[in-house]
Amino acid sequence: MKEAAAEAHLYAVASGHLDIAFVFGEVTRKGYRCKRILNEFPLLALPNEHRLAKCEGMKWEQLASETLMLTDDPAGKEIESYVIRNSSKWGGKLRIVRHSISQENLLALIASGMGMTVVPQSAAMLDRPGVAFLPFREEIEPLIYNAVWRAERRLQPVLCRFLRLLESHSA
Repeated sequence: MKEAAAEAHLYAVASGHLDIAFVFGEVTRKGYRCKRILNEFPLLALPNEHRLAKCEGMKWEQLASETLMLTDDPAGKEIESYVIRNSSKWGGKLRIVRHSISQENLLALIASGMGMTVVPQSAAMLDRPGVAFLPFREEIEPLIYNAVWRAERRLQPVLCRFLRLLESHSA
């Protein structure tokens, strides 16, 4: 297994270094087959003591004066492009700060009151003390995760079974 940005994964699949990759977002390039394995809606993670933490949900424009922290890792870069794409719909610009730390450490910074971030809804299952997770109150695209492999390559039977297992758990 290898964690990397989507572009690096696609290159590794194309060059035969990986049989299959799991990437955030849609893959529409020629030469690849893609199977959606998970849709998750984003949540805003913020300190429990933050003035917005008691809200029922968030809108992007409510974050205009806030600091949004993101990780500098591959997943953080994918989340950043998602955030920019969705927040630009209201015409404002978010203040984004990048940190070279893991998502878990980023949530620890949030618990200490240093800012907020956008996470997939599965992150709320971590039950992080000091962190509130709020849904967005506007129509928002889900975070999409896909399995991707070379179109001309036949998957090993074990990978086919693995994809069916993932599909059965995400349904």
